[in-house]
Amino acid sequence: MSTDAATQRWRDGQTYWDYDTGEADRTLGADAVRRAEEFRTMIWKGTNLKEGETRGVGFGFHCGTVLAWYCPNRPAKTNLRETLLNVCREDGSCADSEYICTKDGYDSCYNEMALAAHNEKRTQHCAPEPFTLDVTMAKALQALLNESQQPTATNNPNAKKRPVAYENCHENFYAAIAPTTEAQVRETNVATEDWYGSKARYDFETGRGTPPYVAGQFTAMVWKGVGGATTDPKPDGKFTVAFARRFDSVIAWYCPSGANGKEWGINASGFAKKNVARSSCEKKCIDDLANDGFLKCYQTDAAKEHNARRKEHLVDPLEIDYDRAKEA
Repeated sequence: MSTDAATQRWRDGQTYWDYDTGEADRTLGADAVRRAEEFRTMIWKGTNLKEGETRGVGFGFHCGTVLAWYCPNRPAKTNLRETLLNVCREDGSCADSEYICTKDGYDSCYNEMALAAHNEKRTQHCAPEPFTLDVTMAKALQALLNESQQPTATNNPNAKKRPVAYENCHENFYAAIAPTTEAQVRETNVATEDWYGSKARYDFETGRGTPPYVAGQFTAMVWKGVGGATTDPKPDGKFTVAFARRFDSVIAWYCPSGANGKEWGINASGFAKKNVARSSCEKKCIDDLANDGFLKCYQTDAAKEHNARRKEHLVDPLEIDYDRAKEA
């Protein structure tokens, strides 16, 4: 196969690509999906590239077989908005990512991105369960944020308007300051990283924050869900989360919280030391072995080392499969 024929074959993969959904048409079978993904890799625009970085390509040819390497590759993990911005039509037009992501009454793309980032932090801090996204809550939160003129952390008009079902959820608020742009807030996890940065205000030895409301932005993200002797339902460590974004502001709700005497809810008073573990790079979670039958933090360390080697060989990273880890 000539290089021109190979390129044409990869380009023809657009037949199976849906520009408006940002994915391959999976109803057409595995081969069609593979060809669509080859096309996506070939024309990936590269909005994710660092400033000054360019994307290169190299080809190998032997006995009619053609191999192409694109470096740097597109991100191994991409969200819908990122895909819509990077896979565009022949005339250069891209799908309206803002419309597609928000047409259902909440920013589904942002929620997908922020949820993944939060759960990475929870894994690092040995939380037993990932957050699950509550779409109904996300829509309610977005509706409240849309009503606000200029919400701030200290003057948030939404707090008194929450639906009863969410009135006791913990809330994190973020508003960008220069030079952070609205596009960066929309397309990256600057809000999540800002909240996680509040870890510097939390003392793991005493379980106290200085000031508590700032440290609480971090502890809410990684809270395990371990209570004391309580009349609450049995703690299971399962929490729901939702995000809303408007202009350069982001709000997150974490449910349930430790309000109204709940000892296992997020940020329950007096239970931080039980519920907030150091990250795996600071302390091994040996006690996970007794609770889950496997070392969760070891998975993170081992996967990181594996993927560093895979990156050297230009191979996509592996993802941790906790079910297989438990079986092992």
